[in-house]
Amino acid sequence: MTTPHKIMEKNAKHKLTLLELAEKLGSVTAACRHMNYSRSQFYEIKRRFQLEGFQGLIDRPPIPKSHPRRKPDRLVKQILAITRQHPAWGHQRIAAQARLEGVSVCAATIRNIWIRRGMTKRYQRWLWAQEQDDKLCISLSEAQVKELE
Repeated sequence: MTTPHKIMEKNAKHKLTLLELAEKLGSVTAACRHMNYSRSQFYEIKRRFQLEGFQGLIDRPPIPKSHPRRKPDRLVKQILAITRQHPAWGHQRIAAQARLEGVSVCAATIRNIWIRRGMTKRYQRWLWAQEQDDKLCISLSEAQVKELE
């Protein structure tokens, strides 16, 4: 069984072969065509090899980072707090309320937060709000109970 590390080393050897072939042929284009690499990839491989040696050719695992479209937890908590207070409101109205509270967020972002949590329908938000209130031992107001019924 091949391990990911062995696969990465195999890829590094393949890249080293590309560099050697280009030197042997005297043509970067011919070597790239033969090894199925683009010329820009070749020059990136060459640069990494010159800077770091063989270790520079080994594929690095991707750096874990947050998704660019994911919102910070603080923002999500603020949106969910407003949603819990007003579960009957739609995403447009929640966005307007958030702006009044100093949170700059668009309605589509609120909708995406709700989609990820299965709260797109008003009824789902009511059930979620009730569940949150039960966890915190908070009772619903009369208006909220009427709306839920």
